[in-house]
Amino acid sequence: MHSQGFLPQDWRYYIAIMAVSCYGCEQLYELLVNQFLLIEGEIAWIEVGMEAIPVKLRNLVYLCKTLAFKPWEFALETLLGNLIKPENQENRWMKKDLVHALCIFIFYNCLASYSMANGVCNEADLTGNGPSQ
Repeated sequence: MHSQGFLPQDWRYYIAIMAVSCYGCEQLYELLVNQFLLIEGEIAWIEVGMEAIPVKLRNLVYLCKTLAFKPWEFALETLLGNLIKPENQENRWMKKDLVHALCIFIFYNCLASYSMANGVCNEADLTGNGPSQ
């Protein structure tokens, strides 16, 4: 997340946040949000949500949900075609940027799946006092 790459660092963290949010994985969500805020990411993206993020980034939501919940319906031409050749060229994704975003999605989808399947929870939950609020 901190290495050189095609996407800005705050976008990388937000893409990861989107991925773990699909699963409701609070432990990873909180870690990523903290890192996002430490790198001085736009706080409105977290507090307000989708309405506050750039349209280009918002266009990845459908892709993220498809990868998380229905990966067998991943129609490459449809999903990626709408991102690479959108109606508004201002929101166009370059192929290298999109591959970078996909790698982040896939990694954090897998990590969230593993975390949730194995019962990984917040440290506060380990006290036996129930879920943290």
